Amino acid sequence: MSTLMEKPIRVNRIVTTTGQEARAIEEPTRTKILKILYKNQLTADQILGEMKKTGYYKALTKIRHHLDILKISGLIEVVKWCRCTVS
Repeated sequence: MSTLMEKPIRVNRIVTTTGQEARAIEEPTRTKILKILYKNQLTADQILGEMKKTGYYKALTKIRHHLDILKISGLIEVVKWCRCTVS
């Protein structure tokens, strides 16, 4: 007869997601994008550069497609910015 051993588990975060969010992060590429964007605000080109460092060699259009899905699911916010000078 086997003995079950109990190990206390400490929970430090609880995450709840909607079905749409869960489907969005189910794709490994989108999960990598979220990890990259966790602490940095980057453009699609910069995200592609970071992905290439990990061996991801796809087109920029693929990154934009994944960003659109993350945006629609509400996991990221896409903003436009410019390097404008105010006179």
